[in-house]
Amino acid sequence: MIPFLKKKTSSKAQEAHVPPQEPPPEVIKSVEEEFPEEDSASKREHFERIIAAPPATVFSTFGSFVWRENAGVTQVEILKDSSNKVDLEIGMVRRTAGYEEEIITVKKDKIIEYRILDGMPTTFHKSRILFKPEEKGTKTRVIWVS
Repeated sequence: MIPFLKKKTSSKAQEAHVPPQEPPPEVIKSVEEEFPEEDSASKREHFERIIAAPPATVFSTFGSFVWRENAGVTQVEILKDSSNKVDLEIGMVRRTAGYEEEIITVKKDKIIEYRILDGMPTTFHKSRILFKPEEKGTKTRVIWVS
């Protein structure tokens, strides 16, 4: 999902590509605790990007564009929206690319977690997206672990 934030960057705020690498130790620890290997139907994925915008802007763009409008492969249908129809909140559900996803954790400008409810051939799937400030908050490191 993270590459689709790239479409929103301007020529002044170009995204820096971060080559694949091991997640930071705190991400590994939390993923190992909350995503036990035996519960996962496939290998974990880890993607990172640095976006030339502060975390609040990147988080908001993710919520309004990636979660609500475009999952990159197909259009999104919101099945259960937030109470104000703007912010992301726990319990929101969307359908995209033949499966349904539910938001299970939201910490504004910091973390979004979601799980697959239906449509995927697995009994367990959960993803976490972290929004970490970089360069005194002028940039955001987006870390997606699934």
